[in-house]
Amino acid sequence: MDVTKVRRCVYGQHNIRLGNMDSEGVIRSDQAVIFRVRGDAVYSMHENYLGKLIDGVCRTGRGELIFTLRES
Repeated sequence: MDVTKVRRCVYGQHNIRLGNMDSEGVIRSDQAVIFRVRGDAVYSMHENYLGKLIDGVCRTGRGELIFTLRES
């Protein structure tokens, strides 16, 4: 799934909107960068690996939900 082609809304746990992902895979809340997506890997704003993005759902290695993507 190539998620970098379309602008998407990002939602966290309990369906809370976190921000938007741009065409380069950068996820921002207002103007602050909160996540980066590179391929299927997701990184924090400090470039720490957080988890894997599969079919629009990002989870940690232990299966904990980080966020989901939806088309805007």
